[in-house]
Amino acid sequence: MAEAPLPRPRRPWIAGLMAALCSGFGHLYVGNWRAAIAIPVVVTGGMSVALVGVLLAGGSSLAALAIALAIAAVLWGVQILAAVRVAASRPPDYVPTGVNHWWVYVLWFVLMQGATAGPAMALRANVLEVFKIPSDSMQPALLPGDFVAIPKIGPHALGEPALGQLVVFEYPPDRSVSYIKRIVGTAGQTATVERSRLFIDGVISSTACNQPTAQVNDRHGRTSEANCWVESVAGGGSWPVLVSRSRARGPGANWGPEQVPPGELLMFGDFRTSSSDSRVWGTVPVDHLIGAPDRVVFSWDAAPRWDRIGTPLQP
Repeated sequence: MAEAPLPRPRRPWIAGLMAALCSGFGHLYVGNWRAAIAIPVVVTGGMSVALVGVLLAGGSSLAALAIALAIAAVLWGVQILAAVRVAASRPPDYVPTGVNHWWVYVLWFVLMQGATAGPAMALRANVLEVFKIPSDSMQPALLPGDFVAIPKIGPHALGEPALGQLVVFEYPPDRSVSYIKRIVGTAGQTATVERSRLFIDGVISSTACNQPTAQVNDRHGRTSEANCWVESVAGGGSWPVLVSRSRARGPGANWGPEQVPPGELLMFGDFRTSSSDSRVWGTVPVDHLIGAPDRVVFSWDAAPRWDRIGTPLQP
């Protein structure tokens, strides 16, 4: 005859720790398997609904992320407190149930990780995707360590590609790699680069910045001086570009004239002398576009750069 399980009281601190490790885990520990399954669904669903709702309402990617993460944090905290309270309410002579086995905990934890990975991938593919800027090629608009988010629904989602837009796209030589550059030429336009300055007759012009020199840092932390130019679209926006003084006559400083083929886009980095772009690997098919980031959502360079958060990116 099998022996009856020995009583094992539920420890509130263990319930709280398990709930903090993974939402719903603490409720499994106190024997409430239904809540253990429902809680991750509620937390993930609440965050997802907030993300979609803010973007569809016209909010920025930063607002959508902030609200979604705040809701997820509140729900996460509530379920931790609930697990602690339930554990405290269990009697000292609590007898473990069928779910209170180590192998059930391991199996549940693995299954929950897989179950939450699916919605996360769906949100990334269809709602919002975050990218980290690894290089200095988009200074001054973007710095190494900036994080940008691409809305894929709502008013901020990429529509018809336009001159001056910052866009993330699949790198033509290897579509598994994502690049971010600025659209500086569309189908049928002819572009010329002279001393790293771009010209498209009647469409894009280049003039000196109000402060014609700038200090720039490369990805290795080295500082150098650069000339600053402002490129402007006729009747549209403008953006600053940088040309390193020490490399102003290097490869790519003079290029073209080249006409952009149908269905293609010309992509340049804003730090012209530190950018591998269409001058090197050609134009980008429109169907390679992933989206257009609207703001910097976070920035890190040895420490958080709080002043970068919320920086608008489109001209």
